[in-house]
Amino acid sequence: MKAERIIEDPVFQLNLLVWAAKEQPDNNSAVVTPVFSRRGYRLLYIENPFSFPVPLQLQLKDIDDIGIAPTADVVVANMERLSAFYIEAKKQSFGVGSSNCRQARAHLIAAGPAFTEVYPPINSCRLVYALPEKYRAGMETTLDALTVDVEKRGFKPGPFSVHGFGLGDKTITYVLDETSAKILGETNNVIPLLQIADDNETDPSPLLLIYTDSDSPNPDNSGFYRRVLADKIHAQLLCQLQRRDPSQVFAIKADNLLNETSDNTFQYAGKDVQKGMCVFVRDNIFKRIATFWEEKKPGMFQLDKLELTVRFGDEFNKEQFLEWFEDFKRTNFGDEPADPVEVATLDSPKEVQSELFSVNESGEAKPGAHTRP
Repeated sequence: MKAERIIEDPVFQLNLLVWAAKEQPDNNSAVVTPVFSRRGYRLLYIENPFSFPVPLQLQLKDIDDIGIAPTADVVVANMERLSAFYIEAKKQSFGVGSSNCRQARAHLIAAGPAFTEVYPPINSCRLVYALPEKYRAGMETTLDALTVDVEKRGFKPGPFSVHGFGLGDKTITYVLDETSAKILGETNNVIPLLQIADDNETDPSPLLLIYTDSDSPNPDNSGFYRRVLADKIHAQLLCQLQRRDPSQVFAIKADNLLNETSDNTFQYAGKDVQKGMCVFVRDNIFKRIATFWEEKKPGMFQLDKLELTVRFGDEFNKEQFLEWFEDFKRTNFGDEPADPVEVATLDSPKEVQSELFSVNESGEAKPGAHTRP
């Protein structure tokens, strides 16, 4: 994919931010420059709805143009400095008349004193909008206006910055504003983030750790990230099954598999994101294995909610299964969305979309999922 297009891709943006906050070597071997983690700012949450303190909830409940459960893409925190960045990525900027302002007003309030009340002992928070560099100025103008708006209504917004995804010499860059650069101790506000090929092409699939959105915005790549996610889970499960003693009965849980597949970043995802990804594993991986092998080897696989129990019995059965499972074309996991299902083992019995992206009847994004302009 061309770099100038991919920096507008919401799933790619999210995963760049996750990598930037993920612990990794701060040298040439880092996959993505650890802009945040090398300065002590590490993942706190990914796509986790913010729950306002009760007095604020009561103030907001009858206000239509301020959201009540804003969901930042990534929240990173430095627990030594008791400081946090509350980061929302966008494809492009928007004006004060946009429907996105409902969410933005809520983000501003969430990043104010409300944040330090909800997440003690953190005592400072800064809202960040991260979007392609060319849209930074427009986003700053909108946030300035919205800050004045919420202050006039008696709310206390937090400070904000606008960061940019840019293009450098064979690199995707991350552009900080002056205040953020000082907070992070960066002398240069333009940081090379990710190396790209000479032809300005980059493959986003190796960077996919978390998938919480509506897949690729490019119609030519419909279902791209879904297939990448399925292939990653497939490969991780294959490695686990290859190592197993065929005489032993063992169970594989969807959440454990996802945590291993995502290099332990899944644990930071919000509850609704975790539910959706677990349902994806169950419907697109576990259920297909159990269904396909039920007639051939009854009882070898048993699916119970979000857990797959495996009984190979002997080496012959294991090898027979692995011959099929190692062929990614034959298995073809994740080739279509799973149907909505009841997830009885999860905290909420409500219907969960395994597409990982859903909206309510009014067209507003449900908690754990959001739209971008």
